[in-house]
Amino acid sequence: MAEPERDILQGAADLQAACESLKDHGDNIARSGRTFHPEDQAKIWTVKVGGVGIGYRLQVFQTYLNRQVFIKVPGYRIADLNKDERAKIMSAVFNVFVHQGSNIPSVDQIAQDCMLLQQQIIPMVLVERQPGLVSIAGGLPH
Repeated sequence: MAEPERDILQGAADLQAACESLKDHGDNIARSGRTFHPEDQAKIWTVKVGGVGIGYRLQVFQTYLNRQVFIKVPGYRIADLNKDERAKIMSAVFNVFVHQGSNIPSVDQIAQDCMLLQQQIIPMVLVERQPGLVSIAGGLPH
């Protein structure tokens, strides 16, 4: 019996661009005129490209952020992806969602058709350590 035609990665070239838009939306809800509310932490923002669905949730804790990315291939099993398909999907996801310099991300299979990438990120917070200090980096006054 012949293997059925698969279209898991139909439109794969657009996967990274879709991930970038999804991340921008999830990370910058305030741009829409509202702030990040605690109830937003339960929402999973999603996008679908071809046969691949990507879900994104950003959980905010007092000292760190927990980034969760769900990679889903509805109608297939993760095991159905061949090596090249998996590499294309994971490259797009890692290029967009993994923050270098933070904790090592974890990738777990949470269902037959879904993987979860998680990474804890400690945001940089600028603090004025010497109030009133004037910098001469712009040059001395004339």
